[in-house]
Amino acid sequence: MALVPLRSLDHRRLGSVLAGRVMPGYSVGGAAAEAAFRRAVALAPADGVSWMELSRLELYLGRPQAALAPARRAAELYPTVARAHTLLAQALLGFGDRAGARAELRWAMAGDWQDDDEARRAAEQMLAGLREPEPKRR
Repeated sequence: MALVPLRSLDHRRLGSVLAGRVMPGYSVGGAAAEAAFRRAVALAPADGVSWMELSRLELYLGRPQAALAPARRAAELYPTVARAHTLLAQALLGFGDRAGARAELRWAMAGDWQDDDEARRAAEQMLAGLREPEPKRR
């Protein structure tokens, strides 16, 4: 990074390494990882992967409000990438927006899972848990 400080990919990679050391809910430990991801998206605002990584970190730290904007940006940049919509669904769930989460998960189901069958199964389970209850019959 010292040789090419304006290369966003290096900041994203640093953020990933630092995020790997963070414990859930430990926001102080996540500050360095968050700073690296924020630097990456500042340098390359059209890099949806960096936006997804930032959103994923915020969700991991238990901060759905901070995860929402990066997840939305990733889904805008990569409308066919399932992972972006899944992250957005998770952030919306953090606000209790079950309808919004269902809509994003439906987008995700139709999206590109990039051969990540485990993530697809997890999203299917999440969607199944968010199904609207059947109307009561009289």
